[in-house]
Amino acid sequence: MTKYVFLDTETTGLYHHLVIFKAEFDLKFLNAELNRLNYPSTVSDICAEVTCAMALAKEKFGVKRISQGAACLRYGIDISARIKHSAELDASLCAQLFYKLLDDTVVPLKSTPQQNKHAPTKAISIPKAFKNKETGSYTQLNFCKKTECENFGVVA
Repeated sequence: MTKYVFLDTETTGLYHHLVIFKAEFDLKFLNAELNRLNYPSTVSDICAEVTCAMALAKEKFGVKRISQGAACLRYGIDISARIKHSAELDASLCAQLFYKLLDDTVVPLKSTPQQNKHAPTKAISIPKAFKNKETGSYTQLNFCKKTECENFGVVA
């Protein structure tokens, strides 16, 4: 994995390194905003390096796709404050995730923990009942849908 340097004392003393979770998307947005403000530069002119944390996470986990939330959960980073979109919170989560991705002593989970609680079953499925046109009575059939089955049409 690449070793990142955050201070370059040989030039101006500052090393502008931007870490973004989904860099391809965010760079288009940031450059459009700079353009809208008539700023004479692009992000690549301002920052010596831009790192995509999502690309690092995909490489580290060996997956094709991963969300910021899923990557954070694999490292035990608390995302419970993500009730609604917040750029400041997402930036903070990205920073925490970036340092975890670089730290080889921190071992992530092999898969993302389940966040959605499964709802308990409210009712059991009931076999369909058919109304006899002649008698008006209902006949409830078993779960077998194959007409050749010996239980097809047997009253449940």
